[in-house]
Amino acid sequence: MRFFKLAAFILLPLMLTACGIKVVSRVTNFYDAPKMTAGGTYYIAPTADKDTSLEHQSHMAAIKRKLNAAGFTESTQEKADYAVAISYGIDGGKTTTSIAPIYGQIGGGYSAGSVYVAPTYGMIGTDYETTTIFTRFVQMDIFDQAASTANKPVKVFEGKAISQGTAPSFNQVSQCLIDALFFNFPGEDGKTKVIKIKGKECMK
Repeated sequence: MRFFKLAAFILLPLMLTACGIKVVSRVTNFYDAPKMTAGGTYYIAPTADKDTSLEHQSHMAAIKRKLNAAGFTESTQEKADYAVAISYGIDGGKTTTSIAPIYGQIGGGYSAGSVYVAPTYGMIGTDYETTTIFTRFVQMDIFDQAASTANKPVKVFEGKAISQGTAPSFNQVSQCLIDALFFNFPGEDGKTKVIKIKGKECMK
């Protein structure tokens, strides 16, 4: 007996389209336009628990390329106009289960003498579909070094890109999130935008 399973449709932020996988991110940026000038110099603030990681260095290199493309120039901590703090991560995932009907042949499909009885199909059972969705994020904060003190740092930009999907590794979608964070950088102050990027352009 022939049968097939029709999975229940679930709308996911990491979704399949005619063009392939799209990574969908929600990006929110806030910034102080008069105090953040393109063409300034920056340095990436160190993160003690990650700086020796080659993966971390790869992420930082991608962010530096984006900052440089936006008109900033990398410098040293002593000479930079801005200090850039980066954080990122992925959660442990949330698993959901849905019921998927199984369809198969329930009758017909045979000949009775010279008469052919066409097959008929219907639901013959159910199965369970389990999906795990992971939440990933990249956050970037930029501080004005000249205006900041040890007790009162002056932030001129903060932005965060959040995405959900089935990819269980942050590294797999890191470039997608970074691309989304820098889409039309610095973006519209205080606005949240949905950025869709084709997976073939950013996924590893």
